[in-house]
Amino acid sequence: MKKEMDCIFHNEWDQKDEIIKEAFYEMSGQINASDLLKRQIDRRLQKEEKKEEHSMKHFSIKKVVIGVVAASFLLGTAVLAGSGIKYYVAIGTEFPKYTKFEDIGKAEAEIGYKVDAVESFSNGYKMTGIDIIENSIQNEAGQKEEEQKEIRLSYGKEGDEEIAFYARKLFSGENEETVYGPVVDKTLQCGKTKVIFTQYTYKSVPPEYELTAEDKKNMEDEHFTISYGTSEVKMNQYYSALWVKDGMVYSLGGFNLSMSGDEMLNMAKEIIENGSR
Repeated sequence: MKKEMDCIFHNEWDQKDEIIKEAFYEMSGQINASDLLKRQIDRRLQKEEKKEEHSMKHFSIKKVVIGVVAASFLLGTAVLAGSGIKYYVAIGTEFPKYTKFEDIGKAEAEIGYKVDAVESFSNGYKMTGIDIIENSIQNEAGQKEEEQKEIRLSYGKEGDEEIAFYARKLFSGENEETVYGPVVDKTLQCGKTKVIFTQYTYKSVPPEYELTAEDKKNMEDEHFTISYGTSEVKMNQYYSALWVKDGMVYSLGGFNLSMSGDEMLNMAKEIIENGSR
């Protein structure tokens, strides 16, 4: 199924690429960046280039980063659903809307529901920002079939390592089985909640990059993902912990982290056991 899904994804993406790009640039053209914001963006880009990372949100299925304009990002994901291909699209800001954990109530009021979350973890990671993400499921014609708001919390610690935490409601047709997917490296049972850990390899490539025979072979492995949008070819490791609880999808994720799968699973456990407020 994965091989067929990858093939359909790349063929269909070529047909939809320009339409989605035009919509994104039309939206981003409404952003007026202040001098301070421009300086912040410059610092962020320099930091990302130095760390050789490309900011991406994790999902259990393939994704493509369309581009980054000003302080906005757009992520497109091909999803096989029913008789046609549907796309998961998420639009958010590159910089946090809130920087204090006590403001999470304001963020929850915006998204319309409460989430489990913690201010800090026992391994030293502390919250640095809260963002709101606009999610939607779109059909092949670009029409929204379902939409919702998602919350993202960023965490950091000494050494500049960053971890993102996401919380959203299940979309129609989603359940624990479809969210987890077939790729699981480790699991941890926290009461009635199962948490899965998976380590992925991301090959980030320029927009004009053409897949090699080796790329196509690697894509037969569910742990390997090709992502378009960088200025040069880069290889990164992505660490992910994912769980479903009370109709919500939660995940922790980060690139090139100096931690084990067990440590990330324990971070998820701390949220499950201590995140209710």
